[in-house]
Amino acid sequence: MAVDALARLAPRSVQRGLDVLASLCGVAAYGVLGWAAWIAFDRAWLSGSLYIGELELMAWPGRLLVVLGLAGGLAACLLDLVRRLTSGEENE
Repeated sequence: MAVDALARLAPRSVQRGLDVLASLCGVAAYGVLGWAAWIAFDRAWLSGSLYIGELELMAWPGRLLVVLGLAGGLAACLLDLVRRLTSGEENE
């Protein structure tokens, strides 16, 4: 998430630094959430836990979908970080 109203007033080098910082924060956030989701998936897989209700569905498929979604977000943040580090121009 970027605050363009203030960032556009800064010099281009500061803007690039803020973009890299935003990408690093995204990588860190998705990394921490992904790690926690992986632990929850692992526990659901090993324990065979069920969602309580009439169907009593296994919990691990839902946990796995959360892990996959977070992995996609992490990959997007990593690609954005690489793009920002390798490009000398401002990307929008």
